[in-house]
Amino acid sequence: MQVRGVKYYRQVPEAHTKEQARVAEATLRKEIFEGRYGRDGQEIGSTDFVKFVREVFLPSAHGRLKDTHQVDYVSEVLCRHFRGKRLKDITPMLIERYKRQRLTGNSKQGRPRHAATVKNEIGILSRIFNQAIDNDLVGLNPCRKVRWGKGQTDCRRERVLSREEQARLWPELERYPEVLDAAVIALNTGLRKMGILRLKAEDFDPARRALRYTAKGGRVRWLPLNAEAFGVVSRLAAEPAPGGYLFRARSGGSLSNATGAFHLAMRRAGITGFRFHDLRHTFASRVREHTDAFTVRDLLGHADVQMTGLYTNPQFEEMRRAVEALSSSGAEGKVLEFKTG
Repeated sequence: MQVRGVKYYRQVPEAHTKEQARVAEATLRKEIFEGRYGRDGQEIGSTDFVKFVREVFLPSAHGRLKDTHQVDYVSEVLCRHFRGKRLKDITPMLIERYKRQRLTGNSKQGRPRHAATVKNEIGILSRIFNQAIDNDLVGLNPCRKVRWGKGQTDCRRERVLSREEQARLWPELERYPEVLDAAVIALNTGLRKMGILRLKAEDFDPARRALRYTAKGGRVRWLPLNAEAFGVVSRLAAEPAPGGYLFRARSGGSLSNATGAFHLAMRRAGITGFRFHDLRHTFASRVREHTDAFTVRDLLGHADVQMTGLYTNPQFEEMRRAVEALSSSGAEGKVLEFKTG
Protein backbone atom coordinates (compact mmCIF):
# COMPACT_ATOMS: atom_id res chain seq x y z
CA MET A 1 0.00 0.00 0.00
CA GLN A 2 1.26 3.53 -0.77
CA VAL A 3 0.34 6.65 1.21
CA ARG A 4 1.73 10.10 0.33
CA GLY A 5 4.45 8.53 -1.79
CA VAL A 6 5.63 6.12 0.96
CA LYS A 7 5.16 2.40 0.56
CA TYR A 8 3.94 0.38 3.56
CA TYR A 9 4.03 -3.37 3.84
CA ARG A 10 2.25 -5.77 6.18
CA GLN A 11 1.69 -9.48 5.93
CA VAL A 12 -1.77 -10.59 7.05
CA PRO A 13 -1.89 -14.41 6.88
CA GLU A 14 -5.37 -14.40 8.43
CA ALA A 15 -6.90 -12.50 5.46
CA HIS A 16 -8.33 -15.16 3.14
CA THR A 17 -10.93 -13.06 1.32
CA LYS A 18 -11.06 -9.68 -0.40
CA GLU A 19 -13.26 -8.35 2.40
CA GLN A 20 -10.75 -9.39 5.05
CA ALA A 21 -7.97 -7.80 3.00
CA ARG A 22 -9.95 -4.52 2.79
CA VAL A 23 -10.40 -4.57 6.58
CA ALA A 24 -6.64 -5.14 7.04
CA GLU A 25 -5.87 -2.28 4.64
CA ALA A 26 -8.27 0.05 6.46
CA THR A 27 -6.67 -0.87 9.78
CA LEU A 28 -3.20 -0.17 8.41
CA ARG A 29 -4.29 3.20 7.01
CA LYS A 30 -5.74 4.13 10.40
CA GLU A 31 -2.47 3.24 12.15
CA ILE A 32 -0.49 5.27 9.62
CA PHE A 33 -2.63 8.37 10.18
CA GLU A 34 -2.36 7.86 13.96
CA GLY A 35 1.42 8.19 13.60
CA ARG A 36 2.44 4.61 14.30
CA TYR A 37 4.70 4.52 11.23
CA GLY A 38 7.72 6.66 10.36
CA ARG A 39 8.95 8.30 7.18
CA ASP A 40 10.51 5.11 5.85
CA GLY A 41 7.33 3.07 6.17
CA GLN A 42 8.58 1.07 9.13
CA GLU A 43 6.56 0.80 12.30
CA ILE A 44 7.44 3.51 14.81
CA GLY A 45 10.07 2.29 17.28
CA SER A 46 11.19 -0.74 15.28
CA THR A 47 14.73 0.60 14.76
CA ASP A 48 17.45 -1.30 16.63
CA PHE A 49 18.70 0.75 19.59
CA VAL A 50 22.40 -0.06 19.19
CA LYS A 51 22.31 0.61 15.45
CA PHE A 52 20.70 4.02 15.98
CA VAL A 53 23.18 5.01 18.68
CA ARG A 54 26.24 4.05 16.65
CA GLU A 55 25.09 5.14 13.20
CA VAL A 56 23.07 8.27 14.02
CA PHE A 57 23.48 9.58 17.57
CA LEU A 58 27.26 9.28 18.01
CA PRO A 59 28.22 10.72 14.59
CA SER A 60 25.93 13.65 15.34
CA ALA A 61 27.47 14.14 18.80
CA HIS A 62 30.99 14.03 17.35
CA GLY A 63 30.03 16.75 14.92
CA ARG A 64 28.69 19.03 17.68
CA LEU A 65 30.93 18.41 20.68
CA LYS A 66 34.63 19.06 21.06
CA ASP A 67 35.03 16.55 23.89
CA THR A 68 33.04 13.34 23.32
CA HIS A 69 34.82 11.11 25.85
CA GLN A 70 31.91 10.99 28.27
CA VAL A 71 29.25 10.57 25.57
CA ASP A 72 31.25 7.75 23.96
CA TYR A 73 31.72 5.92 27.26
CA VAL A 74 28.10 6.22 28.41
CA SER A 75 26.77 5.30 24.96
CA GLU A 76 28.79 2.09 25.04
CA VAL A 77 27.45 1.28 28.53
CA LEU A 78 23.89 1.83 27.27
CA CYS A 79 24.49 -0.26 24.15
CA ARG A 80 25.76 -3.18 26.22
CA HIS A 81 22.76 -2.98 28.54
CA PHE A 82 20.06 -2.57 25.87
CA ARG A 83 21.65 -4.77 23.20
CA GLY A 84 19.03 -6.57 21.10
CA LYS A 85 16.30 -4.06 22.00
CA ARG A 86 14.36 -1.93 19.56
CA LEU A 87 13.63 1.67 20.46
CA LYS A 88 10.02 0.84 21.33
CA ASP A 89 11.15 -2.04 23.56
CA ILE A 90 12.90 0.34 25.99
CA THR A 91 10.16 1.24 28.44
CA PRO A 92 10.22 3.32 31.64
CA MET A 93 10.22 0.04 33.57
CA LEU A 94 13.38 -1.15 31.80
CA ILE A 95 15.06 2.18 32.44
CA GLU A 96 14.16 1.97 36.13
CA ARG A 97 15.74 -1.49 36.18
CA TYR A 98 18.87 -0.06 34.53
CA LYS A 99 18.92 2.70 37.16
CA ARG A 100 18.74 0.21 40.04
CA GLN A 101 21.50 -1.97 38.59
CA ARG A 102 23.83 0.98 38.10
CA LEU A 103 23.14 2.37 41.57
CA THR A 104 23.92 -0.96 43.25
CA GLY A 105 27.13 -1.48 41.27
CA ASN A 106 30.59 0.02 41.63
CA SER A 107 32.45 2.45 39.41
CA LYS A 108 35.62 1.61 37.46
CA GLN A 109 37.58 2.72 40.53
CA GLY A 110 35.75 0.16 42.68
CA ARG A 111 33.75 2.79 44.58
CA PRO A 112 29.93 2.88 44.91
CA ARG A 113 28.47 4.67 41.91
CA HIS A 114 26.90 8.02 42.78
CA ALA A 115 23.28 8.75 41.86
CA ALA A 116 24.37 11.90 40.01
CA THR A 117 26.49 9.72 37.70
CA VAL A 118 23.54 7.45 36.91
CA LYS A 119 21.28 10.46 36.37
CA ASN A 120 23.78 11.81 33.85
CA GLU A 121 23.77 8.44 32.03
CA ILE A 122 19.99 8.48 31.80
CA GLY A 123 20.26 12.08 30.60
CA ILE A 124 22.35 10.90 27.64
CA LEU A 125 19.79 8.12 27.02
CA SER A 126 17.13 10.82 26.97
CA ARG A 127 19.13 12.76 24.35
CA ILE A 128 19.27 9.59 22.23
CA PHE A 129 15.49 9.28 22.34
CA ASN A 130 14.97 12.97 21.61
CA GLN A 131 17.05 12.59 18.46
CA ALA A 132 15.07 9.50 17.51
CA ILE A 133 11.87 11.52 17.95
CA ASP A 134 13.28 14.26 15.72
CA ASN A 135 13.86 11.59 13.07
CA ASP A 136 10.31 10.23 13.42
CA LEU A 137 11.67 6.88 14.61
CA VAL A 138 9.86 6.83 17.94
CA GLY A 139 6.88 8.65 19.39
CA LEU A 140 7.69 9.15 23.08
CA ASN A 141 10.74 9.56 25.30
CA PRO A 142 10.47 6.94 28.10
CA CYS A 143 13.17 8.71 30.15
CA ARG A 144 10.71 11.47 31.03
CA LYS A 145 8.88 9.11 33.37
CA VAL A 146 11.99 8.22 35.40
CA ARG A 147 11.79 9.79 38.87
CA TRP A 148 14.44 10.60 41.45
CA GLY A 149 13.98 11.08 45.18
CA LYS A 150 14.40 14.54 46.68
CA GLY A 151 18.11 15.23 47.12
CA GLN A 152 19.02 11.76 45.79
CA THR A 153 21.38 13.10 43.13
CA ASP A 154 22.94 15.87 45.24
CA CYS A 155 26.69 15.54 45.80
CA ARG A 156 27.30 16.14 49.49
CA ARG A 157 31.01 15.38 49.56
CA GLU A 158 32.78 18.36 51.14
CA ARG A 159 36.28 17.01 51.85
CA VAL A 160 38.85 19.76 51.40
CA LEU A 161 42.61 19.84 51.78
CA SER A 162 43.75 21.83 54.79
CA ARG A 163 46.78 24.06 54.42
CA GLU A 164 48.64 21.90 56.93
CA GLU A 165 47.87 18.79 54.83
CA GLN A 166 48.98 20.61 51.69
CA ALA A 167 52.30 21.48 53.33
CA ARG A 168 52.85 17.73 53.93
CA LEU A 169 51.56 16.54 50.56
CA TRP A 170 53.42 18.85 48.17
CA PRO A 171 56.95 17.60 49.14
CA GLU A 172 55.78 14.00 48.61
CA LEU A 173 54.42 14.90 45.17
CA GLU A 174 57.85 16.25 44.13
CA ARG A 175 58.76 12.66 43.25
CA TYR A 176 56.09 12.77 40.53
CA PRO A 177 56.52 16.09 38.64
CA GLU A 178 53.53 15.72 36.28
CA VAL A 179 51.23 14.75 39.13
CA LEU A 180 52.39 17.74 41.16
CA ASP A 181 51.82 20.02 38.16
CA ALA A 182 48.29 18.65 37.74
CA ALA A 183 47.60 19.13 41.46
CA VAL A 184 48.82 22.76 41.36
CA ILE A 185 46.54 23.49 38.39
CA ALA A 186 43.56 21.76 40.04
CA LEU A 187 44.03 23.61 43.32
CA ASN A 188 44.32 27.02 41.62
CA THR A 189 41.74 26.68 38.84
CA GLY A 190 39.18 24.12 40.05
CA LEU A 191 39.50 22.13 36.81
CA ARG A 192 38.51 18.47 36.82
CA LYS A 193 41.08 15.71 36.34
CA MET A 194 40.39 14.91 32.68
CA GLY A 195 39.91 18.58 31.87
CA ILE A 196 43.49 19.16 33.05
CA LEU A 197 45.00 16.17 31.27
CA ARG A 198 43.43 17.14 27.94
CA LEU A 199 44.83 20.67 27.96
CA LYS A 200 46.97 21.66 24.98
CA ALA A 201 49.54 24.40 24.52
CA GLU A 202 47.14 26.14 22.11
CA ASP A 203 44.64 26.49 24.97
CA PHE A 204 47.04 28.79 26.84
CA ASP A 205 46.95 32.55 26.23
CA PRO A 206 50.04 33.97 28.01
CA ALA A 207 49.27 37.57 27.03
CA ARG A 208 45.98 37.50 28.91
CA ARG A 209 47.11 34.91 31.50
CA ALA A 210 44.10 32.75 30.68
CA LEU A 211 43.39 29.13 29.88
CA ARG A 212 40.74 27.68 27.57
CA TYR A 213 39.13 24.37 28.51
CA THR A 214 36.15 22.24 27.56
CA ALA A 215 33.57 21.88 30.33
CA LYS A 216 30.98 19.14 30.73
CA GLY A 217 28.56 19.10 27.84
CA GLY A 218 31.26 20.27 25.43
CA ARG A 219 31.00 23.98 26.30
CA VAL A 220 34.22 25.95 25.78
CA ARG A 221 35.20 28.32 28.59
CA TRP A 222 38.12 30.47 29.67
CA LEU A 223 39.72 30.69 33.10
CA PRO A 224 42.06 33.35 34.48
CA LEU A 225 45.35 31.99 35.87
CA ASN A 226 46.87 33.19 39.12
CA ALA A 227 50.63 33.32 39.64
CA GLU A 228 50.92 29.69 40.77
CA ALA A 229 48.93 28.20 37.89
CA PHE A 230 50.46 30.60 35.34
CA GLY A 231 53.99 29.49 36.24
CA VAL A 232 53.17 25.79 35.83
CA VAL A 233 51.18 26.19 32.61
CA SER A 234 53.82 28.47 31.06
CA ARG A 235 56.52 25.88 31.68
CA LEU A 236 54.44 23.00 30.32
CA ALA A 237 53.33 24.96 27.25
CA ALA A 238 56.96 25.80 26.41
CA GLU A 239 57.73 22.08 25.92
CA PRO A 240 54.44 20.33 25.12
CA ALA A 241 54.05 16.57 24.82
CA PRO A 242 53.32 14.87 21.46
CA GLY A 243 50.08 16.18 20.00
CA GLY A 244 50.53 19.52 21.73
CA TYR A 245 49.26 18.28 25.10
CA LEU A 246 50.58 19.79 28.32
CA PHE A 247 50.75 16.36 29.97
CA ARG A 248 52.31 13.19 28.59
CA ALA A 249 50.19 10.82 30.72
CA ARG A 250 46.51 11.50 30.02
CA SER A 251 44.70 8.34 31.15
CA GLY A 252 44.14 9.75 34.64
CA GLY A 253 45.29 6.56 36.36
CA SER A 254 48.18 8.22 38.17
CA LEU A 255 45.72 10.70 39.70
CA SER A 256 42.70 8.57 40.55
CA ASN A 257 43.76 4.93 40.93
CA ALA A 258 44.30 3.66 44.46
CA THR A 259 47.76 2.48 43.38
CA GLY A 260 48.57 5.64 41.43
CA ALA A 261 51.19 8.26 42.26
CA PHE A 262 48.76 10.73 43.83
CA HIS A 263 47.38 8.22 46.33
CA LEU A 264 50.85 6.89 47.06
CA ALA A 265 51.97 10.41 47.94
CA MET A 266 48.84 10.81 50.07
CA ARG A 267 49.71 7.73 52.11
CA ARG A 268 53.30 8.88 52.57
CA ALA A 269 51.98 12.25 53.77
CA GLY A 270 49.63 10.52 56.21
CA ILE A 271 46.48 11.96 54.59
CA THR A 272 43.33 9.83 54.36
CA GLY A 273 39.85 10.19 52.86
CA PHE A 274 40.98 12.56 50.11
CA ARG A 275 40.69 12.18 46.31
CA PHE A 276 42.20 14.19 43.48
CA HIS A 277 38.74 15.56 42.62
CA ASP A 278 38.59 17.02 46.13
CA LEU A 279 41.17 19.58 45.02
CA ARG A 280 38.28 21.10 43.04
CA HIS A 281 36.24 21.27 46.25
CA THR A 282 39.23 22.80 48.02
CA PHE A 283 39.56 25.44 45.30
CA ALA A 284 35.86 26.32 45.65
CA SER A 285 36.12 26.52 49.42
CA ARG A 286 39.19 28.75 49.38
CA VAL A 287 38.13 31.07 46.56
CA ARG A 288 34.78 31.57 48.30
CA GLU A 289 36.69 33.47 51.00
CA HIS A 290 37.68 36.11 48.45
CA THR A 291 34.62 36.65 46.25
CA ASP A 292 30.89 36.18 45.86
CA ALA A 293 28.94 32.99 45.07
CA PHE A 294 28.25 34.06 41.48
CA THR A 295 31.95 34.34 40.69
CA VAL A 296 32.62 30.95 42.29
CA ARG A 297 29.85 29.54 40.11
CA ASP A 298 31.45 30.94 36.97
CA LEU A 299 34.91 29.72 37.94
CA LEU A 300 33.59 26.18 38.42
CA GLY A 301 31.80 26.29 35.07
CA HIS A 302 28.33 25.79 36.51
CA ALA A 303 26.74 28.65 34.55
CA ASP A 304 26.53 29.56 30.87
CA VAL A 305 29.04 32.25 29.94
CA GLN A 306 29.10 34.00 26.55
CA MET A 307 32.55 33.61 25.01
CA THR A 308 32.35 36.74 22.84
CA GLY A 309 34.09 39.60 24.60
CA LEU A 310 34.73 37.52 27.70
CA TYR A 311 38.14 39.03 28.35
CA THR A 312 36.63 42.50 28.68
CA ASN A 313 33.68 41.28 30.73
CA PRO A 314 33.79 42.78 34.25
CA GLN A 315 32.82 39.37 35.65
CA PHE A 316 35.96 37.84 34.15
CA GLU A 317 38.06 40.46 35.91
CA GLU A 318 36.33 39.59 39.18
CA MET A 319 37.17 35.94 38.53
CA ARG A 320 40.80 36.95 37.97
CA ARG A 321 40.89 38.93 41.21
CA ALA A 322 39.51 35.95 43.11
CA VAL A 323 42.08 33.43 41.86
CA GLU A 324 44.95 35.89 42.31
CA ALA A 325 43.90 36.18 45.95
CA LEU A 326 44.69 32.49 46.39
CA SER A 327 48.35 33.11 45.57
CA SER A 328 48.68 35.77 48.24
CA SER A 329 46.53 34.27 51.00
CA GLY A 330 49.02 32.95 53.48
CA ALA A 331 50.33 29.41 53.36
CA GLU A 332 49.81 28.63 49.69
CA GLY A 333 52.66 30.81 48.50
CA LYS A 334 55.12 28.96 50.77
CA VAL A 335 54.14 25.39 50.04
CA LEU A 336 54.09 25.98 46.27
CA GLU A 337 57.73 27.03 46.21
CA PHE A 338 58.89 23.41 45.79
CA LYS A 339 60.56 22.53 42.49
CA THR A 340 58.22 20.93 39.98
CA GLY A 341 60.81 19.21 37.82
